[in-house]
Amino acid sequence: MLKNYFKIAIKVLRRNKLYTFISLFGISFTLMVLMLASAVLENELGANPPLSKKDRILFLPSFSGQGFEREKVTAYDTTEVDGVMKIDTTVTTRVIEGKVASNSSSSLSYKLYKDKLSKMKTPELSSVFVDYAPLDVYPQGQKLTLNGNLTDANYWKIFDFRFKEGGPFTREAIDNQANVIILRESAALKYFGKQASYLGKELVWGLKGPFKVVGIVKDASTSNRSVMADFFVPISWAGESELNYNQEYLGSCVVALLAKEPSDVSRMEEELRTLESSLEKRNDFDRYIIHEKNAADIYAWQFMGTQATREGGNFLKIVFGVLAFFLVIPILNLVNLNVTRIFERSSEIGVRKAFGAKTSNLLVQFLFENLIITFLGGIIGIILTVLLMNALNHAEVFGTSRLTFNFPVLFISIFITFVFGILSGFLPAWRISQTPVAGALKTGKL
Repeated sequence: MLKNYFKIAIKVLRRNKLYTFISLFGISFTLMVLMLASAVLENELGANPPLSKKDRILFLPSFSGQGFEREKVTAYDTTEVDGVMKIDTTVTTRVIEGKVASNSSSSLSYKLYKDKLSKMKTPELSSVFVDYAPLDVYPQGQKLTLNGNLTDANYWKIFDFRFKEGGPFTREAIDNQANVIILRESAALKYFGKQASYLGKELVWGLKGPFKVVGIVKDASTSNRSVMADFFVPISWAGESELNYNQEYLGSCVVALLAKEPSDVSRMEEELRTLESSLEKRNDFDRYIIHEKNAADIYAWQFMGTQATREGGNFLKIVFGVLAFFLVIPILNLVNLNVTRIFERSSEIGVRKAFGAKTSNLLVQFLFENLIITFLGGIIGIILTVLLMNALNHAEVFGTSRLTFNFPVLFISIFITFVFGILSGFLPAWRISQTPVAGALKTGKL
């Protein structure tokens, strides 16, 4: 039966080449856009190394100190001394709770992490690091700008980088401020050129001298600054003044907290609120706020919101809303095309019904025909998507992030193709299967 359906579908597609071309173009272009968007979201927000534990990670990228408005309150007190009235004046300052007069924001200090955040009870692990520190190096006399992370030992336990060679530096290396460095694969290629192995080679960092390569990690496909660095060195190489600013709580550090289970993330947030209220008020600050974000919030921060807001959920709603709208428009167009095509075949349906064809058989046949053309469009869309991804990666449109057409994206693409075919073909197929025999034979119309 399916073999006959397939033969009929191919003949119908060949019969009207213009309709077939329009349908294939619309389907393939729409699916290409949807698959490209799926690939971007999968690369950025999927559970991929080094963010395989993203559902358990809470980032603390910034910290704010707020000072409330103050007003002077003058109180008068009169007393009589030896028959003489005296007036005592007392001037006090009243803090207007919640009315912000000053605000200072920055990354967190290393001292705040060491004294408070590292002692939190809810997280399974915590890590402190400096993200995206710029560095100019000069291999073969040519300037090369790299961006690096200065990390602690727990960093490599929270983020599961894939090592091509070597491994992470140890806690001892951090304590001893060892001249060791881990390079991203593409950065090692740019600095040393193509080598059979990079382990043991040395990268010269200005006056700090040569750093020995102890590990090579594969390039991360995400744009998350916490993990997309070109190189990694011990955090002990950062100076005290760089890690801690004058305000003591403000500095240049980012903290990552790893929950035992995804359900524990909310408990970590509650503990952060308790920790905020326990901080000693200094430098005319009346309230401190630790701004936490998850992986989706960090990604959304590039496009909307501020450091004080969490827009990951809203961002995803907007993206999926736009994609749904983008999917509905071509579906409606294909429905119209299918209805027009059905008008041309109503006489054929009338004859088939007159010879005993069942309504269910006709419905399945026309759905099958629509799925055939949809899957042909899907194949073309997949090919176009792969070509476009390669072009975007080559042009570095997404910076160092690399789009990949992996199995999750392939599964999503097949699912979208199937849904696309069902939605755009069901209504026309149902209408044609319900065509009365006499009416179809008489008018040749639905």
